[in-house]
Amino acid sequence: MKPDTLLAASMVLILQAHSSHTGFIFGSRCHGKNHNFVVGNNTSQYKLLFMDRVNFKSTQVSGGNPIVKNYPGEGKLPTGIIKLIEVQDLINNGCGGTVTILGGGVDYSHVILNYAPIRGYGINFVVNIYGT
Repeated sequence: MKPDTLLAASMVLILQAHSSHTGFIFGSRCHGKNHNFVVGNNTSQYKLLFMDRVNFKSTQVSGGNPIVKNYPGEGKLPTGIIKLIEVQDLINNGCGGTVTILGGGVDYSHVILNYAPIRGYGINFVVNIYGT
């Protein structure tokens, strides 16, 4: 095998391994199961402070632009201190995007979540925020 061909084949294998590990798209398929996100300790002592459904079709999140949501929401008063954030990805094929915290979170009365869809795919998350 020529060195150029060997190098190209090696790069494809590296990209395939990386994409299946991280959940990124390789070709037209998504790899991975879901992008569930849990922060905090789960205990039955906490009450549900806030629940949300973040559901956007691929045409609504064109170009993979992130969606930022503030909980409990603009103009709403906090109802407690956050102890657990559960975000369930309902798209179980690895194409549902990811969630990160931009501000606040556990031990705060608010949290700002960033939902980043994968380009060309929608997102569908159920958000449960528990606290005291």
